[in-house]
Amino acid sequence: MEAPPSTLSIKDVFTESIYPLDYRILLVPLNEEESESWLKLKDIASSHSALFDTSEMDDKLREASIELDHPFVPVVSDFAIAAYNELCRMYVKKDEEDNVYEAQVINVKYSTNSYGYLFSITIEAMEEDVAGVYEATVLCSSDDGKRTLIKFTRSPHAPAGNKFKGMSDLIRDKLVYQLVKEQRKGIKGQLMEAKKRSKRSSKLNRLKNDYKVVKGAFRVFKKYAYRLKPISWKIKKSNPAYWWAPNKLTGLQARDADHSCGGYDYQNPLTVFSCYT
Repeated sequence: MEAPPSTLSIKDVFTESIYPLDYRILLVPLNEEESESWLKLKDIASSHSALFDTSEMDDKLREASIELDHPFVPVVSDFAIAAYNELCRMYVKKDEEDNVYEAQVINVKYSTNSYGYLFSITIEAMEEDVAGVYEATVLCSSDDGKRTLIKFTRSPHAPAGNKFKGMSDLIRDKLVYQLVKEQRKGIKGQLMEAKKRSKRSSKLNRLKNDYKVVKGAFRVFKKYAYRLKPISWKIKKSNPAYWWAPNKLTGLQARDADHSCGGYDYQNPLTVFSCYT
């Protein structure tokens, strides 16, 4: 494997970038508040550096965990989500914001290299109204913490965090509840019209039976509707027929059929970052 470079500049990245350099994806600088949390993280990491530098441990064993309440966790996790969403907005779902939303960070680890720090982030979030697990990798420069998205992929594993336990079932129930509610409304309207026209028509009898079934289902769902209240976000589904097929050189790769949610994963395509993928 090629050795990681000690420095990377805008010039290095722009030279081989096939698309306009986006300020939200590559070498993104920290603001003043983020820089303060970056320095706090480096203070903690300094105690591990000596061990990592002299150890022959496997790369995975070199990783150190970060407490999720550390102020630098949202700096890298929010960046990873925003950068991935920007890629989807530009190359797949044109001008559609927040492809991945309602995110919860589950785990964050980091390792050091000659360039800086490599963060591995496990995130649970929604995409196309389907809860899923994502693995993101963010590279930060050791001198100023500039961030670059290296990877953002959806895992086939089911969410295990508190926020999304049973969420798939709740979403299904909410959709059925809304469907039954609309069916009840529609059949009730047809029933009223049929009653005006004839009391003996076969259509009237069929509508009465249909309404009885839907009304019963509606009562059951309504009784437990309070359980659906935690789902405060809107149903977000787009039509894949209107998605763009991104150039493979953008780093976006179509997921295989094993995934519960169709879409694209991201692997940074630039060779200057290939040693981190």
